[in-house]
Amino acid sequence: MAVEQKAKPNIKRIIIDCALSVLILILVIPLAIKGDKLFSKDSPLSSVSEMGVSLDNATDSSRVPQLRETIKFIKSRYIRDISTLELINCSIDMINYTMDKFGHGDMRLKNFTDAQAKEFTNDELIRVFEFKFSELLAKVEALPKEQRLLHRSQMKKTIEATTKKLEAQRKARKDKEGDKKTQADTKQARANEAYEDMSFEREFFQALHEENSSEALRQEQLNSDKNELSKDSNKDDKDDLVKDEDGKPVVLDKTYLLYAALNGMVNATGDPFSAAISPKSIKAMSESLGDSNYGGVGIYLESDLRNNRQLTVIEPIDGTPASKKDILPGDKIMAIDGKKTANLDVSEASALIRGEIGSVVVLTLQRGQRTFEVALERASIHVPSVSTKIINKDVGYMRVRFFGAETTKEFSDALDKVVKDGAKVLIIDLRNNGGGYINAAIGLCSEFLPYKKLITSVVNPRFSTEEIHEVNTKKTNEMPLIVLVNGFSASASEITAGAMRDYSRALLLGELTYGKGSVQTIESLTGGGAIKLTIAHYLTPKNKDIHLKGIEPDIKFESVVSNKLGNDKDLLLKLAVKEADLLLKEKVGNEISATTLENAKNLAKEWENSPEISKQIAKEKADFEALVDKLKKEEQEKEAKDKQSK
Repeated sequence: MAVEQKAKPNIKRIIIDCALSVLILILVIPLAIKGDKLFSKDSPLSSVSEMGVSLDNATDSSRVPQLRETIKFIKSRYIRDISTLELINCSIDMINYTMDKFGHGDMRLKNFTDAQAKEFTNDELIRVFEFKFSELLAKVEALPKEQRLLHRSQMKKTIEATTKKLEAQRKARKDKEGDKKTQADTKQARANEAYEDMSFEREFFQALHEENSSEALRQEQLNSDKNELSKDSNKDDKDDLVKDEDGKPVVLDKTYLLYAALNGMVNATGDPFSAAISPKSIKAMSESLGDSNYGGVGIYLESDLRNNRQLTVIEPIDGTPASKKDILPGDKIMAIDGKKTANLDVSEASALIRGEIGSVVVLTLQRGQRTFEVALERASIHVPSVSTKIINKDVGYMRVRFFGAETTKEFSDALDKVVKDGAKVLIIDLRNNGGGYINAAIGLCSEFLPYKKLITSVVNPRFSTEEIHEVNTKKTNEMPLIVLVNGFSASASEITAGAMRDYSRALLLGELTYGKGSVQTIESLTGGGAIKLTIAHYLTPKNKDIHLKGIEPDIKFESVVSNKLGNDKDLLLKLAVKEADLLLKEKVGNEISATTLENAKNLAKEWENSPEISKQIAKEKADFEALVDKLKKEEQEKEAKDKQSK
């Protein structure tokens, strides 16, 4: 992520959550459900029969196909081997956490033991687990609806109890660290020897599996629940019920519990990029990557931190109802169909604005001192991944927001347009681009690199497989190229930046990139959901592993957290335009020479130290620090209020 002072971790979280999520297109909801291992108290069993079920009971009619499909998929494709016992027990842990959260701890399931894993086959363990889970689903669905609602008070109680238990586990583990150090060193030495030519895999293990898997916990689920409580505590509705993004009470039903179980299973991998995705989230992911359209009005939104988190328009999408009604960047959305937006976050507002194609939504807007209403008829919206403009007559600026289903065509068409409009040098902006499809990155790189050049290799060390991705078109644009990156440029963005860097094809400006060198695939499940799973790592053309490392730009320029990329106040873009002029002056073609690179670095230093730019940089930093102080004060006031309420 972006570099932030260590003394202010909570502020960083708030800034990232509230500010950098702004490129969420209105109506785009989270791409994936994230779950985490939450371990229940061990309940050792001497045999499967102690669970109250025999193998004869576990018939085909009791099977839950998604459980078996997920176990099979993880065991056959994940980058390390995971036992069936671990997958099942991690699933049970998440099931039990969910039951506790809804106030039904008396319905918890018991974990399997190592002895049972040895006594029975994997298929037998899965059959018993399916039967017990099916039995639990029946009990849950038999409960009255009022007993299946999620209450903030119960959720808070469960979070506190779970956190306390996890802290005790961590303390106990820390006390044993000294005794385990020698063993760990020996184990690491063996790993180093075994993976001598695959350092990326070793470091991946070191970062994600440094704790024993039976005790390890990723905190995203707890943090997500804590954030939900914090968000709800500021709402007018004080009925103690947790509401979903559509404003409806969260209900414990078959789908909710099933995907809790599946996410618990995925959590056994310890991989933050793998997840179980519900049917509803699959649809949202499809929309956000341009695979499908949705009913909306076509606006990019942000929660403006500098204006009490006021919902604000970043920009309308060309050709959409919003652009046709002259909605402008900076317009504040005060209400949606009469509902005030003061306590709404971006995702909640998006849910209110989206709707059936042809229906009407009324936005109350404020522009300066003027407040007015605009009625917009919802239309089928396609999320464009590429936007362009011409700067100073000969500099083509191309911003790629994500690598989606249509990015290759959209980028090719946009490139033809900026060239036709007079561009002689290109700036490709990959800042805040979290990635997407590998094929889209291949398509972009293929516009600028020679035919059959290696772009990336995808490697699975567990199965010793390697998949090569090369330039797939013979048309090569040889214009000088600049690529902008920051700490939120990840995955497919890094594949693109890595290839351009390795071949000295482009000048890289900005910040150290995110460092996501793993590759995920999506496997459909019965019922419409899916499992997103890490199946490999990718390397740059020169065999560099960037996982957990990122890519260093040629010219480093750290900007404050901002959503307003590509406008007149964007300092990095101003620097990029200066560098573009240099590339044109030196008649650079399809390769950045060492001399040109050195000249570009000198130009950046001179520009950064100039009085005008120095003043702007100082002001940005001062404004940012003031914002940090404001958020910190708000957080302290909230903590004090929470303590007082206790």
